[in-house]
Amino acid sequence: MTYQQKTESMLPRRIVTLDIETVATTQTPDDCFDAMTGRIVCVGMLIDNAVSLEPKVFCDLDERKILEGFWANITENDVLVGHNVLDFDIKYLKQRSWIQQVKPSIDVNMRKYWTEDVYDVMSVWTNWSYKYKGASLDNIAQALGLGGKNGHGSEVAHLWANREYVKLMDYCLSDVMLAYQIYCRMKYRTPLNCSLPTGARPLPPLVGDQRELVPIQQKGPAPTVNGNLALSENFEPKPSIPQSTNGRDREAIFYRQAGGEVILSGRGVFPIKKALKEVYGVWGKKISAPDEKPARFEWHMRQERFQPFAEFCQHIGTPLYAQGNGTLAVPRA
Repeated sequence: MTYQQKTESMLPRRIVTLDIETVATTQTPDDCFDAMTGRIVCVGMLIDNAVSLEPKVFCDLDERKILEGFWANITENDVLVGHNVLDFDIKYLKQRSWIQQVKPSIDVNMRKYWTEDVYDVMSVWTNWSYKYKGASLDNIAQALGLGGKNGHGSEVAHLWANREYVKLMDYCLSDVMLAYQIYCRMKYRTPLNCSLPTGARPLPPLVGDQRELVPIQQKGPAPTVNGNLALSENFEPKPSIPQSTNGRDREAIFYRQAGGEVILSGRGVFPIKKALKEVYGVWGKKISAPDEKPARFEWHMRQERFQPFAEFCQHIGTPLYAQGNGTLAVPRA
């Protein structure tokens, strides 16, 4: 169906804003960004038919049901909207549909520099210039006076692993609403009102959850890895522990043991980089693409430095998650 046929056959076109949440199927958290090493755990949608605004959310242990639910709710006449949907969400949905053998209901036109079928607010904001830094959903929303995000994508794996499905769905839908409001601002249109469902919403059919789960802590002393990185149960914060006051020290850090050193990985923990280097002697580098926000890093430290480093993280409230060797739960259906 051509664009002219779409516009002539059904006016106005529905605006379908979407967002997906993914987790890794490996022991490496950042593998969630690749459809070959990750899976979809939630899809949120907001359907604007020019009369009403209808939220939909799909969350299930069976990824096929999530994909089937998504494709069943979009048509060729829809305009798909979202933040970074061209390079991530829609592409990921198509890739996982191939893997799960779920046939899409439509063939989404994903060509760049074209906004009639897919309107990617990040691409339009940057004029498809991905070297432009800082065009995150949160930053664009704040620049437009729409407030900021509720939570962070780094929390998804924790919510999924701990069966906090309602919180996961609410987080996903809040991002969808923010992307929809951005779209309306950029198109000079008034957004329709919608009261998103909250915690009172019933759980999706997740009966029979037989995943192998090992507890993941949120804060406090980190668990043992290979029996060598045990931390003391209690500690007294040392006055010499450096602190940051910019409020950005709360991103989770993942750690694993490799020989006589500890490897740290995470996203956007750069406010404490100076302390890491000067006090704990870490070394390493960014491993993310130049335009990727927040940036990803991988740092190394000697094993004997890990105990005081973990105390520092606990002191400033930065979560430490053990990774690998059965200590970090990876959701899998």
